[in-house]
Amino acid sequence: MRTISLHDGHTVDLYQSMHELPAQRHSEFQCRLVQAGGIGSTMVDVTKHFERLAQFLAAGRTEDATEELAHLHYAFNYCLEQFSPASLAFGCLVASVDGTATATKVEDDGLRQLLDRLSGWGLTQGMVEDICQDVKKNCKPS
Repeated sequence: MRTISLHDGHTVDLYQSMHELPAQRHSEFQCRLVQAGGIGSTMVDVTKHFERLAQFLAAGRTEDATEELAHLHYAFNYCLEQFSPASLAFGCLVASVDGTATATKVEDDGLRQLLDRLSGWGLTQGMVEDICQDVKKNCKPS
C-alpha cells in the first residue's frame, strides 16, 4: 500500500501493484489502461481518430473503419464527460479514503464521484499519471 496526502489532512491509501488489486479491480484497471492508450480522451485524440477513420475509408478497409469509428465515439464521449480512462484507472487503485475502505466493485459513476472528491482535495492529473505509471512499472519483470 501507498498513502498520499491531500489538502486539509485527507489521506488516500492506494494499491501499489496490480498484484495487490482485488481480481475485479485488476480487470477494470487493465481495461482502463488499454482505453487510455488506444482510445484517449482529448480533442487531439478525437482528431487522430478522425484522421485514421478517413484513411481506412479511403483505403476501403471497412472493418478497420468500423472499429476506428467506435474508438472515435468513446474518445469523444470521454472528452465531453471530462474524465479520462487513465483517471478512472487511478480510481481502481484507491483502497481507502481517510481510513474508510472504498467499495469492492468499481463502477463509472462511483469512480467519477470519488475522483471529484479527491480532485477537490488537491489530486492532480500529474499525480494520477505518475501513480498509474508506477503501478504499471511494479508489474513488469526486472
